[in-house]
Amino acid sequence: MRVVAIAAAAGVVLLAGCDTQTDPSPPPTTEDALTTLTATPTTHADDVDITTEAAPTTAEPTTSEPVADDGPPEMPAEAQEQTQAGAIAFAEHFVEVVNYTGIHPTPGLISGLSLEDCGTCGNLEATVEYSAENNEVLNEDLWEITAPPDILVFSGSDALVRVPLTQHELAVFDDNDQEVERTDRQSLNLGIDLSWEDGWIIRAVQVG
Repeated sequence: MRVVAIAAAAGVVLLAGCDTQTDPSPPPTTEDALTTLTATPTTHADDVDITTEAAPTTAEPTTSEPVADDGPPEMPAEAQEQTQAGAIAFAEHFVEVVNYTGIHPTPGLISGLSLEDCGTCGNLEATVEYSAENNEVLNEDLWEITAPPDILVFSGSDALVRVPLTQHELAVFDDNDQEVERTDRQSLNLGIDLSWEDGWIIRAVQVG
């Protein structure tokens, strides 16, 4: 079995693909994908307090029923506003896109929301590409926001949004509708670091 990362923290999401005679190159390991909460905006580092709590492990029912594809989530109008509410709406949209790409691996969606030097975003994008090439999918949303996101830092041109969420334990299916692995259930806080450049764009995603 080969373990690859779908999210940017050690232990956040682990997917496994069965070994074959000609394996494609895997995306970055969980260690390479890790972005810690030390990478907060330098002028507001003391304002940041993001924590993670372990959640009880409860297996979800396994199903291989295909999920209808209505297309990727559309950017809401509010997420295009240079306001605190706009930054929060953009962060929520990012979570929706991650959920969509877990079910319908579509390269380019995550990278379209982020700067090239966002390491976590690049690792997420690499995993989407790997999943698309190997026909590995989830059949349900991976992340569920569990409390209203809030602003930790906001200057007008920069924002840091905390998004509390639960990552569900879900089966990962291959193109034969066979379960190849399960994701881990965890309670997480994402710190989504945004910059305004004629619209919000992700500079970094921190997990704490």
